[in-house]
Amino acid sequence: MLRLSSLRRALPLVVIGFPDVSIGFQATRAPAAWVVNRPALQCRTVGRLASTEAGEGGLWGQEELEGMSARELKAAAQAAGLSTSDCFEKKDLVERCLGTPKGGAPKPQGSPAGNKPQASNSGGGLDNGSTGEAGAAVALKARLGALSSRELRGLIHRAGLSSKGLLEKSEFIDRAVEAQAVLDARPKFADAERYTALGVRFFGRRSCPYCIDALKVLEARGLGEGSQVMLDVEKDRDAAIEFQKLGGEGVPYFHSAQTGKSASGWRPGASTLDWVNDALQ
Repeated sequence: MLRLSSLRRALPLVVIGFPDVSIGFQATRAPAAWVVNRPALQCRTVGRLASTEAGEGGLWGQEELEGMSARELKAAAQAAGLSTSDCFEKKDLVERCLGTPKGGAPKPQGSPAGNKPQASNSGGGLDNGSTGEAGAAVALKARLGALSSRELRGLIHRAGLSSKGLLEKSEFIDRAVEAQAVLDARPKFADAERYTALGVRFFGRRSCPYCIDALKVLEARGLGEGSQVMLDVEKDRDAAIEFQKLGGEGVPYFHSAQTGKSASGWRPGASTLDWVNDALQ
């Protein structure tokens, strides 16, 4: 008869786990009686236990994602094989990435030390024309950088460009530079420039004939098209809320951010914006 003491000396250690107790002993191989397919019995060789822990990368959490930039969120979503084409705000990107696996998302990197762009100075330096253009571009970006995202979006729309997919302010500024070039190439009307300088916001409705007349004049003066120049209080909830805060009661309704004054109505047959500008001055 084989005793347990001699069995322990001869055989490698095996662990058998029961619901409430674990017993350790040795065997050259587990007898059939030890590995029967019983739900309550688990036979595992020491050192080869299965791991149920999550992978080293883990999953993206809310706090981590909210601390990332929109560009980094896009990279994390793309690394997880997710589309971001319908994400228009940072919170949309956070929700898209929440709970997805980490790993593979590219991290922001500076320019490699050996690959920094070198300024060319052949021929004794830059000519005055190039210097002037570079200075003007820097000044334009600085001026645009002082604007809010809402103001940048308005400028982009006045030029007939889209702001869809723009999340970072730097992206708005780059698109606004393009928009300014488009606006600068348009014919200049003194009344339109004055209207723009007053920071006028026009509230109306597509179902209002006077609003449509006003919209046509604004478009003819090169200020943009459709929703770029008229905030529809019927279809745009934010516009309706702003309209009410300004004390608007009827449309067409014009409000100057520069002077804080408002004007209601429209003059039938008007072909310029002079009367609106005078009312808001």
